Amino acid sequence: MVSRETLVHLGSVLAALSLLVVSGWLFPALDGSLLVFVYLCYHALIFGGAHAYFAWRGEAGTVPVPSRWRFLWALAAWIVLGVVGALGPDWTVQGVPTDAVMAGLGVVVLLGYWLLEAQDGYRSSRPT
Repeated sequence: MVSRETLVHLGSVLAALSLLVVSGWLFPALDGSLLVFVYLCYHALIFGGAHAYFAWRGEAGTVPVPSRWRFLWALAAWIVLGVVGALGPDWTVQGVPTDAVMAGLGVVVLLGYWLLEAQDGYRSSRPT
């Protein structure tokens, strides 16, 4: 029997694939900024669709609800950093290009997410 989480994951993947098909049908010649937007929405649906559904409903399943919210916040930060890095102006900060700054901030978000997940996992595994 297929679990409920698997069905929700399949639904989010189908929504993401539908986004690609519909955007390709509506905009046959995707240009830079629209292509980046569709690409980021696709990945947000693939990676965060099921987490958003279960977090919004408050259902833990195999992943605790606070962990789902943390992942969604990290995913939102990565999407914003991706938009700024891809569509933002080509500035340099102390001689470092904007793309490199956004990539560095993305690594900081990733490490912060891992640290919070490890801390929460450790706290939940300790005897009370």
